[in-house]
Amino acid sequence: MELVLKDNIKKYRKEMGLTQEELAEALGVTTGAVSKWENGNNVPDVMTLMELADFFNISMDVLFSFDLSSKKIDDIENEVMELCQVYKFEEAIGKIQSALGRYPQNFKILNAGANVYYFKWFTTRDIDDKNKALGLYNKALKFIPDDENFSQCEYLIKVRIASLYGKDDYEKAINELEKINYDGVNDYTISELCARYGDVDKALLHGSSCFIVSVSRIFNACISMTIALMIRAKAKDYAEALDIMDTSNKIIELVCVGSDTNTIYRLKMINYTLKAFIYGCMNDEENMKKYIHKAFKYASEFDDFKEKGKLFADVKFNHLDSDFGFDILGADVKNGLYDLIKQLYDYMPKNKHKYVKKVQAEYELLYK
Repeated sequence: MELVLKDNIKKYRKEMGLTQEELAEALGVTTGAVSKWENGNNVPDVMTLMELADFFNISMDVLFSFDLSSKKIDDIENEVMELCQVYKFEEAIGKIQSALGRYPQNFKILNAGANVYYFKWFTTRDIDDKNKALGLYNKALKFIPDDENFSQCEYLIKVRIASLYGKDDYEKAINELEKINYDGVNDYTISELCARYGDVDKALLHGSSCFIVSVSRIFNACISMTIALMIRAKAKDYAEALDIMDTSNKIIELVCVGSDTNTIYRLKMINYTLKAFIYGCMNDEENMKKYIHKAFKYASEFDDFKEKGKLFADVKFNHLDSDFGFDILGADVKNGLYDLIKQLYDYMPKNKHKYVKKVQAEYELLYK
């Protein structure tokens, strides 16, 4: 190990264009100490080794030239997690401590170690387990590889850090979750924590956001699935696409206040337009016209509303203090719906363009 270490210290010093004197000054040691390291006459202590690794911007594993095969690391990680699954935490801790001793700056090992103490804390609620998990998670954050395979790791670790704070420091947990509440992804967890600790207003606020975003995502998923089915267009796909649109309409009716609301008008006219297209593809002229007429009627009536309101103003269980202000259909909904019909050309294969054209032509008769 010493042979490799002395060579690596010299190698990385020279790569940085530093003399022994300059490296010594940067680390706060004597030039003689650096000389002894590079000659193999002495070995830096653990803290100095960590400083060296940080200074060279490499891991301890690289500094020592440890053989870090991904398979070996993965094997350790898997063994430890398997032990946790059968609640053999002490055995898991023994293995992970040994690995941490050898690979103190390897992200996977640090994260696995944190997970061991995190899972153990769930069963013991022991403050030492909590603190060890927090320490390892925070250290792991410093060593996340710059690799797309690890792109979600930072978020997942921060969620677990917030979870560890939850029982003993509710405000700290909420603060950590709000920092990473990208696109409302933590709204449910924040709402649940707030309800548990008596912050009713905040629980309702984040619960409402979670509910409305979930409804919106279901609606959008129904549209994307319907379009996908129409692109594939097997015999059974038409019936499923119609079923999805009907289910979407039922959900819209369930979550809206009353049956004659801004939200219902906005969303149903989109679904009716897609139903018209589906029937067009089935060569069902009567139903194609029926649903494009329904869509146009909704659009016309919506344009005549004196007060169009906000996008989700009519959704039940809404405790938000603000609303989403952007409507993809625009200020002129009849024209916005016409633009949506034309967008089907971009989605559909060329053999389906004739059906888009039929729907477009029928809409134009009404629009003019």
